[in-house]
Amino acid sequence: MLKLYGYTGKVLSIDLTHEKISTISLKEDTLRKFLGGKGLAVYLLLKYLPLKLDALDPDNVIVLSTGPLTGVLPFSNQLIVASKSPLTGSFAWSRSGGKFPQMIKRSGFDAILIKGRSETPVYLWIDDGEVEFRKAIHLWGKDTYSCSKKLLQETRKEAAISVIGPAGELLVRFASIKNDLYFTAGRGGIGAVYGAKKLKGVAIYGTKPIRVAYPERVKNTLIIKYYKFLTHRKDDIRKIGGLERVVDLNRIGATSVKNFQLTHHQGAEGLIRDLCKLSAFRKGCDECPVECFRFARVNGMEVKLHPEAVAMLGLNLELFQAEDLLKLLFLAEKYGVDAISAGNIIGWATEVYERGLLSREFTGELELRYGDCKVFYKLLNFLSERRGFGAVLAEGLVKAAKIVGKNSLKYAVHVGGLESSCIDPRGRAKYALGYAVTDVVYSCLDFHFKETPQEQCVVEAVIDEMNRLNISNSLVICPHLNVGASEVVEMLKYVTGWEDVAERDLTAIAERVETAVRMFNIREKLTSDQELLPPRWLEEAIPSGPSKGAKINLEDLQYCITHYYKLRGWDDRGVPLQETIEKLGLSEVYRQAW
Repeated sequence: MLKLYGYTGKVLSIDLTHEKISTISLKEDTLRKFLGGKGLAVYLLLKYLPLKLDALDPDNVIVLSTGPLTGVLPFSNQLIVASKSPLTGSFAWSRSGGKFPQMIKRSGFDAILIKGRSETPVYLWIDDGEVEFRKAIHLWGKDTYSCSKKLLQETRKEAAISVIGPAGELLVRFASIKNDLYFTAGRGGIGAVYGAKKLKGVAIYGTKPIRVAYPERVKNTLIIKYYKFLTHRKDDIRKIGGLERVVDLNRIGATSVKNFQLTHHQGAEGLIRDLCKLSAFRKGCDECPVECFRFARVNGMEVKLHPEAVAMLGLNLELFQAEDLLKLLFLAEKYGVDAISAGNIIGWATEVYERGLLSREFTGELELRYGDCKVFYKLLNFLSERRGFGAVLAEGLVKAAKIVGKNSLKYAVHVGGLESSCIDPRGRAKYALGYAVTDVVYSCLDFHFKETPQEQCVVEAVIDEMNRLNISNSLVICPHLNVGASEVVEMLKYVTGWEDVAERDLTAIAERVETAVRMFNIREKLTSDQELLPPRWLEEAIPSGPSKGAKINLEDLQYCITHYYKLRGWDDRGVPLQETIEKLGLSEVYRQAW
């Protein structure tokens, strides 16, 4: 067997129904085509997920996937968690950090694939590649923090931990996964897939070495080079992924206030300033010196200050008292719900209540008003525990709007069933196209979208940006690093020993991953109609603030969508052409998928 570097060439396959484990071998050709992370995840889902399955069916598949640089370089200790989404029915993926990614690799695997359903709650203990199925009845019902600490006690304190909270157990369709206490895989509701499988969590510890092709070059060139770079650029990188981004978006009138009725609020900068004052410590991905994420410590709570969560539970709900917002953020983390989706759907419910489309009887006597932290705290509790009106919201924005009826769907801000993140695309063609056509809308629109140079076509700019992100998400390196193609080639050569890898190969990989995700979504019956932007963005101009009057030109957007499909090698419905599938080397995957 050909020796691999940077990879183990193995996927740990776990069948919860029969409590059986097996190993899937990965060929070098497959790894060269998909790299790892997001690319490997969609490959495994296309190959092993049965066609058109309900996302909460036992046979749905969860993939936890690392990349070739995981555990080697200081900015690569992240993983991709992917599955079919119970919220959208399409490809869901989310990025998470912590120790967990490196422990997968040090256990002897590039990825973990989980299928089936246990009869009773279980957790998995993976000790240097050996798997135990352990009863978790005593953990069922526990929140993410207490469950994580209990698993560390029951396994070993050095282990990495991935768990769900009560929201996942109760199949809230935007439930999240908590990794290593501080890191969240939030978008798309994969926490509910854990819950449907009766899987409370995974504990993993590994000591196996990670082999690289050129150890001295990796140590003396790559590690030293990028550690110095990260240390030198620490402040700049922190700003890219930090609370400063919320201030930036608010200043240009591009963030949600009151369910996107407004895009700017004068109280935003004061809120962010107060949150920064309450910031007690920072944490980053394992071995990374940047420590991107701020955490506040208040009344015994340690609360992650994720910028989009702050925007959607703060500005969006008009909560400008830092202590009030921290309570909601902590509750979302504790119960294990996606704070972005939660803030979106609570904002929608408040608007339709104010418009008279919801009665107090329907909400369980809750009087919804923007700025009312006490009511929102109750509602987030009810949502996470599927109680009363909260059980309606737990179905996700689109289903909740259909249950409420009365034209309330008109005010639902989502794309393809996924609640929008905080960025408003009106007046910004690149954002609008990004929301409409790229698979990232099923996760989280990246903050790296910049204004497009006048000489560059908007469509080409979106493709370039998404290709870059597909590479970083398949290598699973920090998206804030923004390294160039030549630097990625250098990394791959030194770590994997692929001497023939070139920049053109990276472009092909990025296009292959994008088209493979598209194949998955088409297979699961995604249509171009589901990519339409919501009425609020298409029909309403921004009424006030720095972006007053901004709107989306539907004719221009439709032209860009059609052009995007053409440049991707898809037909006018967004279906990949057979010649594109063949050109990208996806013919075998296509045959296996159908």
